[in-house]
Amino acid sequence: PGPLWAGTTPDSLPDMDEPDAGPVEQPKPVIPAASDLLRDYSEWDPRITDVRGTPTSDPDELPLEALPLDRRYTFESFVTGPANQFARAAAQSVAAQPGGAFNPLYIYGHTGLGKTHLLQAIGHQCTDAGLKVAYITAEAFTNEMVRAIRSRETEAFRARYRQVDVLLVDDIQFLAGKSATEEEFYHTFNAIYAHGGQIVVTCDRQPRAISGLDDRLRSRFEGGLVVDIQAPAEETRRAILKAKAAAQQITLPDDVADLLARQPINSVREIEGVLLQVLARATLTAQPVSIGLAQLVLDKMSLQPRRTTDLSHVLEATAKYHQLSLDDLMSKRRTKAIVRARHIAMYLAREETEATLPQIGAALGGRNHSTVLHGYQKIADEVAGDDDLRREVSDIRRQLYVQN
Repeated sequence: PGPLWAGTTPDSLPDMDEPDAGPVEQPKPVIPAASDLLRDYSEWDPRITDVRGTPTSDPDELPLEALPLDRRYTFESFVTGPANQFARAAAQSVAAQPGGAFNPLYIYGHTGLGKTHLLQAIGHQCTDAGLKVAYITAEAFTNEMVRAIRSRETEAFRARYRQVDVLLVDDIQFLAGKSATEEEFYHTFNAIYAHGGQIVVTCDRQPRAISGLDDRLRSRFEGGLVVDIQAPAEETRRAILKAKAAAQQITLPDDVADLLARQPINSVREIEGVLLQVLARATLTAQPVSIGLAQLVLDKMSLQPRRTTDLSHVLEATAKYHQLSLDDLMSKRRTKAIVRARHIAMYLAREETEATLPQIGAALGGRNHSTVLHGYQKIADEVAGDDDLRREVSDIRRQLYVQN
C-alpha cells in the first residue's frame, strides 16, 4: 500500500487503471529501465529538485494506492503496561509537539507488539490538529519512488514527501541495502527536519542492528529518541483481552481472561487472535463465553505445552475416578455410567497420548476405530457446555500428570 495524505479518501485519488484521455496520441518517449536510472545519478539526483525533463504531474496528482489510518489505532485504545509505557509516553509527547525535542522518534520491537498502533495514533492526533501527515511503509516508499522514476515524476514525488509536517514510516528495516532508496530517504529526512517537521519510524530492531543500512541514516536515527516495546506481561495481556472484548461490547469473564492471559503468548496480535477464536466459537455455536469453551479453543490451537502419557495410565485414571474396574471399561456392558467413563477414556486417550484410534480401540476390549472416534467426538462436543463433564475431564487429566 502507498501513503495516506491527510484529508484524502480513496475516492478522491486518481484511478490508476484508467488511461489518460486525449484527442491525439503522442509518441511515447523512450525511458530507461528503472534499474538503469537508479544506477545513474546524472539522470536523477535526490539532492536536487531540478529533474531532467518536465514533470507530467503536480504533487497532488501523483498516482497512489492510499489506505486510511485505522481508527482503532488511537492513544485511547492502546493498553499500557510496564513493557510499553515509555514508548507510549514518547509517542504522545511527539504527537503533542511534533518537531520538538524527540526528532526523529525511532520505535523498535518484535512484530505484533503495538509499534504500528503508536505510529498511527500519532498520525491521528497530528491530523486532527490540522497538520499534513504522510503515513507509509518503507516498502511502499521504495515502490512509489521507482514508479516516479519510470514516469519522470520524481519532482512531484519529492514535493509530496518533503513538504509534509509529519512523516510516519513503518518497517524502516526494508530500506537497508537499497542504496538509491536510502539516498532519497536521507534527503527527504533532511528536508523535513530542516523545516521543523517530525519524522517517526518503526523497526523490528535497533538502528545499529540493521545490517546494510546506510551509515548516514543510522546516524540520523540514533541522533533522535530510540525506544523499544517489549512483550506484554501477564497482567497487561489480561488488560488487553478485557479491552478488546469490551470494544466488541462483550464482557469477558474474569476466569476466562485469567486463563487466556496465562498462555505463553508474546504478541498482542496473537492475543487478539486467541480472543477472536473464543468469541467466534461462542457466537457460532450459541454458547456462553466460559472457561470450558476457552480451554477447548486453547487445546485445539495447541498453545499450551504438549504433555503426553501412556494409554494404560489414561484407562487406569479414568476407571479409578469413576470407581470402576479396568474390566468394566473393556467389557461390553452399556450402563450409563460405564458408557460415559468409556467415552471419557477415549477422549483423553486421543488428547493425551500418541496412540492411534485402532490402538485405543484394542485397549478398550477390541473396539473398532469408528467406535472410538464416535466416543471422542461426543465428549469433544459436550465438554465446552457441560460444566460437570469439564470438571471430570480436568480432574482426570490432572491425575494423569500427578501419577507421572
